[in-house]
Amino acid sequence: MKPKTTYIPTPRRAALLALAALLALAAAALLPALAAAQDSSREEVLYTGAHHIRVVPVNYNLGAGSAQFSVFVTHPDTGAPVPDARVVMLTANDEDPNPGWAFATNSPAAPERYDAHIKLDSTGKWDISVDVSSSLGADITDITTLEVPSLNRLTQGSWVFFGMFGIIMLGIAYVWWSARRDYRRKRAAQTGSP
Repeated sequence: MKPKTTYIPTPRRAALLALAALLALAAAALLPALAAAQDSSREEVLYTGAHHIRVVPVNYNLGAGSAQFSVFVTHPDTGAPVPDARVVMLTANDEDPNPGWAFATNSPAAPERYDAHIKLDSTGKWDISVDVSSSLGADITDITTLEVPSLNRLTQGSWVFFGMFGIIMLGIAYVWWSARRDYRRKRAAQTGSP
């Protein structure tokens, strides 16, 4: 019968196991941030008046105070694009008496799609609406209300960054220490040989 042997990890294996555990912890901390970034409240808005208007949110970065929308403007009866429309995204905040605005522009490749990038300069609730006018007439419709949060100086992304930076620095220190140790062993072996 063979005697039982116990496994004792070498310092190198222990360091690699610790590094793998830290990477797994960093990934686990990053998953909730990714899930929060996928906001399920982004619904497209449909409106039919003088124009058929469909507004699709493209990207919300409310922490930085910006949002992007695509506005699709077509003829309500034929569904043909309205390439000469004037599309303006309007923003209003209770704390700011002056409303904000941003022109939406289209391209010849997609004449019915108008893209707009709006800046929300202060925290609080912002009412977003779209104003569309062309030879068919004029329409204005409310889109959504966005809330710009107060800025947190240290967010989850900051902690993940600092954690990954620490892991990288530990890895560099381990490689340097391991190289020094191997160098000393080689020197000791050379001086000890005849």
